[in-house]
Amino acid sequence: MAAGTAAALGPLLRSLPEPRDAPGKTPYAALVTPATRLVVGVTVFAALAVSVIALPWPQVLALLPLGTGGVLAAVIDARTTYLPRSLVWGATAGLALCVGVVAALTGDWQVPVLAAGGSLLVGGLFWLLWRTTGGFGFGDVRLALLAGGTAGTLGVSAALWAALLGALVGAAWGLACQVSDRGAGRPPGPFPYGPSLVAGPYLWLVWTMLPGW
Repeated sequence: MAAGTAAALGPLLRSLPEPRDAPGKTPYAALVTPATRLVVGVTVFAALAVSVIALPWPQVLALLPLGTGGVLAAVIDARTTYLPRSLVWGATAGLALCVGVVAALTGDWQVPVLAAGGSLLVGGLFWLLWRTTGGFGFGDVRLALLAGGTAGTLGVSAALWAALLGALVGAAWGLACQVSDRGAGRPPGPFPYGPSLVAGPYLWLVWTMLPGW
């Protein structure tokens, strides 16, 4: 699956519509390089490996959309500070489908309820931050729905912890970006928060695997 995601990078990025209000943005098609393919393949492999190690088989399915489409969106965000709307919504639709499959396979119809709750909880929090602080783009709100819904399949506490762990990573990354900008004599600019959102659920899974947890 990691190799397939990396192989699909070219056709997918070339098909993504460019945002209208993004003068000077790096075109998505320009990201189709061997280095980006390698980063996408390795990151998808790592995300899915953590899922397979930490979770029983049917539940792994619920993390596939975030581990593929979500990871790809995060890589694009890291390079352009833009999250492609169609890619994020597509991965979110994939999450809804996978959650339904998990519920059908396990007979646990609480899973879709938990996923919806996690999505509304984390997505609602980021919507509120977007409305009140201006520190996030609306693309982060969309991605928060996906990340929150994915973590929500593991429980409400997992969704909250995933959001918190992602926020800690995002704060550290934002501080590093500001220091880098000032060191280069540039005014602090926007930094990509998408990678932190996607990392949150996987950091939570790694946390649960630590001895003594």
